Amino acid sequence: LLTTIITLNDHTKEWSFIKIDFTKTLKKDCDYNDYEIFSPGLHDKSTCFQGQKGFTYRRKHPVRCKSLLDKLLKIPHHICPCTLDDFGCTFGNYFVNGQCIKDLDENENKIFDMCVPGEFLIMPSKAKILEGDICKSTEEWTAPESDICKFTSQDNSISVLIGSTIKYAYVNGNGKQEFINLPIDLNNVGNIKSYCVNFRLRCLYVLNGTGIIQFCYNKKKIAYSTFGEIFLNDYSILGMRLDQTSNNIFYYGLKDIVVINEISKYSRIIYSSQYDITYVNLFPTVGIIVFAYAKPDEVSDTYCITFISMIGERKSNLCYNVPIVLVAHDAQNKHYVIYLEDFVSKVDYNLEFVKKIATDTQDILEAYVNGKTEYFIKKNGIFFGNNAHYNNHITHGYFHFILKSENKAPCLLAHCDIFCFTSSSVLYECGCPNNMVFNKTVLKCVCDASYPNCTACKSNEYHCKTKKCVPISNRCNGVDNCGDLSDEKNCAMTCKIDELLCDNDSRCVSFSQICDNVNNCKDGKDELNCDKVLERGLYSYKQIL
Repeated sequence: LLTTIITLNDHTKEWSFIKIDFTKTLKKDCDYNDYEIFSPGLHDKSTCFQGQKGFTYRRKHPVRCKSLLDKLLKIPHHICPCTLDDFGCTFGNYFVNGQCIKDLDENENKIFDMCVPGEFLIMPSKAKILEGDICKSTEEWTAPESDICKFTSQDNSISVLIGSTIKYAYVNGNGKQEFINLPIDLNNVGNIKSYCVNFRLRCLYVLNGTGIIQFCYNKKKIAYSTFGEIFLNDYSILGMRLDQTSNNIFYYGLKDIVVINEISKYSRIIYSSQYDITYVNLFPTVGIIVFAYAKPDEVSDTYCITFISMIGERKSNLCYNVPIVLVAHDAQNKHYVIYLEDFVSKVDYNLEFVKKIATDTQDILEAYVNGKTEYFIKKNGIFFGNNAHYNNHITHGYFHFILKSENKAPCLLAHCDIFCFTSSSVLYECGCPNNMVFNKTVLKCVCDASYPNCTACKSNEYHCKTKKCVPISNRCNGVDNCGDLSDEKNCAMTCKIDELLCDNDSRCVSFSQICDNVNNCKDGKDELNCDKVLERGLYSYKQIL
């Protein structure tokens, strides 16, 4: 309570020091009852600022005593429940009547970060808690996090397809899963046969009636896009599976199982079946593919499962007299769990019988088994332990449970050119497209004399006789893209109703180009039998049929 005042005289340039002692003005030392608790800067005690109320002590008026603040216990800040004042709108949205509304004028200039580990900004919600605000969120103010970038392999999760919406939920120990809509618009995709997600490349693949469509959420433009990119145009595909340990998608038609690399789009037929394939599943950690089929018989059909390696080498098969629903892999017990109508059969890795269990397998779409743990996705809900989520409109679903061995997948560090396959006998095997071989010296897929029909063309490219690769969309478009017209031969002789088919180059000429005094067909067919007439001082042409 000693104060010193220092002054300077402008005229004499002399400094003065004045010392004031206030100790005699305070008659006593403060005690706890001389103080009151208050919140600095707030006149209303019930008001919070940035989600908190800070408290401290001040002397009551008009008490005068020597300070005791350094001896009083500090009061912790009180965290307040969130209110509307704690929220603001994200970039590209503005506040109207208590809601954040998207600014349509900003669509062309959105700034979004790509999905990278630790940064999940591609699809922010419209509202967010203000920076520095630490209010306590409640269900009233917070919606489930719908950021697709957080849908990764870092946490076990479940996803299901309901109509044209994919919902996913993280699986935690308390069994309380909250399913969130994946923020990708699939309404324009059509009838969805299947889907899969590559967490490492951050791409969603959807199979519809025309082929596979790709939605990569590592791209900025996906934030406002409602259309994916065509990954593979093939209407004969029945189903697909993704190998999370590599960048390979395995898809199948009636007879063939094919692998396509997600990055290069090169493909390879893994296996061709004598019978119609009805089901395929992958178990990359043990290097196995299983597929099911029915063998017709005059008396009754036989239903079989064949086990092949990831590169298509046949291992063995099992057959039953009832249809096969699906196959799961029990990594803990080293079993394959085969779900058939009315019962479940367990076999070991040598396909020796272990156990048969009578159970209801009706409506099962997917199963996860690991030791005593058994989860199901059915057409009417998701079931795990004593917990269940019911929905009668589930058509597909997957358990995205990544084993520790998959996180250390050898293919991620392999020196393969196009395909890498996990194997039960070695760490990995390199593979190449059909009719190509892997050169271990240069670590590349190359053509050699043993495959005269070798081509380096991708699945979305056409192989010209000149050995040139052109986009498949350029096939039969009336343009000599190959240089030898090989891409314009053996074309389907069809044109639209308002088009004319040229004879020698299979080009379709639109109605507006007929009789326009330009040979749009190489043989001039579109300019034959045209009668010159005078119209408004200009020459026009009409075709005489």
